[in-house]
Amino acid sequence: IFYIFMYLVSFIFVMYTNLFILKRKSRLMKFLLAIIGRVRGLLRNKSDKGSVNRRAGEESSAISRCSFNTDTTHLMYSGSFPLRIGAVVFGVASMVHSGLNFAYFFQVRDGNAQCHHPVQAIKPFMHLTFTFTQLYFIFLHSKLVFTHQKCIARLGLMHLCCTNLAVWFRCIILETLDVLSGYHHRGSGKTGPENVTEIPLIKSSAASRKLLGIPESHLILISLPMNNSNVFPELSCFWSDIFGKFVQTAGPYLYPCKIQYSLICAAIVYAMWRNVGRKPSSRDQNDSDNSRRLDCSSSFRGLFAGILVAVGTVITMVAFYVLVTLHPMSSTAIILIHVSETTMFLLMTASIILVADRMKNMKFKHVSWKFSVELHLLFLSFAGVFAFAVFGVIAAAFETHKPKGVLNILTNLFMILQSTMQVLFIVAGTKLISANELQEQRKRGREYVMFLILCNFALWLMNTFETQQPEHNPVQMDFYGPLAWSVLTHITVPLSIYFRFHSSVCLINIWRFAWRYRSPRETERESSC
Repeated sequence: IFYIFMYLVSFIFVMYTNLFILKRKSRLMKFLLAIIGRVRGLLRNKSDKGSVNRRAGEESSAISRCSFNTDTTHLMYSGSFPLRIGAVVFGVASMVHSGLNFAYFFQVRDGNAQCHHPVQAIKPFMHLTFTFTQLYFIFLHSKLVFTHQKCIARLGLMHLCCTNLAVWFRCIILETLDVLSGYHHRGSGKTGPENVTEIPLIKSSAASRKLLGIPESHLILISLPMNNSNVFPELSCFWSDIFGKFVQTAGPYLYPCKIQYSLICAAIVYAMWRNVGRKPSSRDQNDSDNSRRLDCSSSFRGLFAGILVAVGTVITMVAFYVLVTLHPMSSTAIILIHVSETTMFLLMTASIILVADRMKNMKFKHVSWKFSVELHLLFLSFAGVFAFAVFGVIAAAFETHKPKGVLNILTNLFMILQSTMQVLFIVAGTKLISANELQEQRKRGREYVMFLILCNFALWLMNTFETQQPEHNPVQMDFYGPLAWSVLTHITVPLSIYFRFHSSVCLINIWRFAWRYRSPRETERESSC
């Protein structure tokens, strides 16, 4: 009920903004406002036609004055165009996930009484509606400035932001409990009291028992309400075999898209909330996303090298799934994937060093600091990458006598190195422009940026389809146990996946705008990517 309330209020705010504020100049809205004025006049027993018309006009003008600034020449920066394209892509995947959950309700074949309750169908339907309306609002109106009715604007935008964060939090909890219930049904857990499942926190790792000082015969158990229909009734419902298997197969690949969509929308809406009542500056009004045609010069070598890496990534992914299917306990698939990841991290690190050397003579834009949607999302997602890698190094440190442990340490250390250098390059690269016309013509280092864009996209694919699989992280699974590692992965892996996508967005902006020469009279575009 709480989430239905959140969705409903968000939907009302978005529809109110679109219908009564942004469309107030349309003929339909003028007609509706005139009707409202006439009805109010009649209710006040004003029978005089002229008086009624006059009051209708006053009502219409009064509502029009209490409006938002819709002049497209006065805009505030709240996210680049590639970021909004990413919101569209992830929003579509999120709507597909919600649609599948909505179809769940009509496929119930067993479960408790709440499985057949209409609320179980209303929740995913409301989320689908909320996702679509918010996506439409953000894609078209994210740069508008709210100049009137600021109290309503701030309240509505903050409610939208909180709704996205609540969806993110609930999605993580649901997917984590769903994975743990899968362990229970496969017999890895132990059934305790009624409606309680005991899941082993430390499974069988000798290294983890030694680290925590746990005796060999002792097993740490934690009780979870896996079948508590009052909290999460979705986990105790049984669906038709064909449809249920399809949704369970697609779920691990769709839920990260829902999390990434929620993060993007929360950041954009928060930027809009900060801009409420602010007077746009000349720099904010100078939106140059479409000011010049796309120039692909000095990028073709990086483009084809990146395509080659992407093809190799796809081949590695196919080989990984084939080896895991044929030999589930074989270490060949793990060694293959770690070698490929380490190679990519080394190539990307070398590319960052080379492009930094090529761009060292470019001009630095001295601009004042302001809230940047892209940079804040970059730092947040980088925290997920760093946490995932650190937990991996800790687990592999007790398996150094095995090849898998050594490769795991190398892969995670190179991941930290490459990600850190990439974040520093993005922060610096967004502030650089060509110092003279010669640099604009030569565009030295631009091919390396293109190569980094495609490599990050390849890693995004790899993380989406491989990193979440238990077979990809056997060392961590054995060390932390199913419960702890499931919680860690469902928090850090979606952020790691989004880090690769968002890095591509920021690098695209560097690729587009860094090699442009501006005369001393021209002002810098933005202080963020």
